[in-house]
Amino acid sequence: MTAPRGADLLNKRSLLSARAMSAWANVALILIAVNAVLIQTIVTEDSPLKTIVRVAVLGITIVVLTLHRTVIPIWLFYFASASGILMALTLNTDHLSLIFVLLLVPALWSAPERSLDAAAARASVLSLALVFVLLFAGITTNTILVSSTEFVTDRERFTFGTNGVPFFMNIAYGAAALAIFYSFKWQLRSRWVVAIAGVGLTYYFFTQTNGRGGFLALLLFCALAVVMPFLAKLTLFRLILAAQPVLYLGAALWIAGQRNNLQLNEFLSYRPRLYGDFMATIQPREIVLSTTVKQTDVVATVDNSYLHLLVGGGIILFAIFSVVFASSMMKMSRRGLYLELAFVASAMAYAMSESILLRIENIFIIYTWYLILRHAVSNDRPRATSWETTSSTSLPALPAAR
Repeated sequence: MTAPRGADLLNKRSLLSARAMSAWANVALILIAVNAVLIQTIVTEDSPLKTIVRVAVLGITIVVLTLHRTVIPIWLFYFASASGILMALTLNTDHLSLIFVLLLVPALWSAPERSLDAAAARASVLSLALVFVLLFAGITTNTILVSSTEFVTDRERFTFGTNGVPFFMNIAYGAAALAIFYSFKWQLRSRWVVAIAGVGLTYYFFTQTNGRGGFLALLLFCALAVVMPFLAKLTLFRLILAAQPVLYLGAALWIAGQRNNLQLNEFLSYRPRLYGDFMATIQPREIVLSTTVKQTDVVATVDNSYLHLLVGGGIILFAIFSVVFASSMMKMSRRGLYLELAFVASAMAYAMSESILLRIENIFIIYTWYLILRHAVSNDRPRATSWETTSSTSLPALPAAR
């Protein structure tokens, strides 16, 4: 028998490495998805389960990064380090979510592209399915929340056994959006069936929960997927895409200034009042160094990701994120990655109504961060396909335009 050639050995190692990374991505995303559902259904919010799962995933991620010799761009290292320094200075645990995703994403981009896309869609659909498994098994109850405002009385909202409508609509949107994204990106024969089923189910959930944010975000994703090939060729539209975080933050601050506007409060589910009351308590020093937005005496939650990132991360980290985001959008536009642009843009619009950008338990948010960071560092080398991976000394390459 003759010894295998060096090239054959290298291909076998690449194959094994790709399969290992795919397996890790599936396990990590499923653990995060299942953990999120359990925390929002049968496990109390103060349970250590969330921390245990994150520490376990993070520990394995660090091992994966080391063994795979994944290259982390220096700016990404500084991004995570700055967050860690601010957390040490302020004892603000909001930074843990940011550090977690900044370490998780480099490991994710080491997995083959299609297998990662499938893993994200699979984990997101699984999280939605788990909600109904617990419900049909009688472990949880489909509670009806009833609320009234100056204009609407006895507003009924079904929770489907979760702790609240926002979380349920987050996973409903994520399951539909990622399933549609995957099926169209990889041109599955069933893609139109997936699209119709995804939109139909999300519409049904919208009628039951009155959670319009998730449904409207899904409609926006579908619409942008159609028109993005035309709009992304316009320089002005590309600049708007690149400036989304800054534009949305400006809109959020304007809304906060309208906290006494009764009509706008009713239309926006009293977010102007929540934003205004919250921002009135924030000092300039806290915007510079950051402070937690999860435990405040003024409001129970801040339903805006951009205020969350500005205050919870600090203005320096918000600026870094904005620059990275702009770079990513411009590169995706130049490469003609229109479906990815549509996905990110719809998620960023959804983030205006929910504090989800730093809620890393949502799989579609993890995937949004993955797209933003991956394309911010990508080069113009051909993307590895099938079971191939990029070498340990190179940054992830961009896929060819579809």
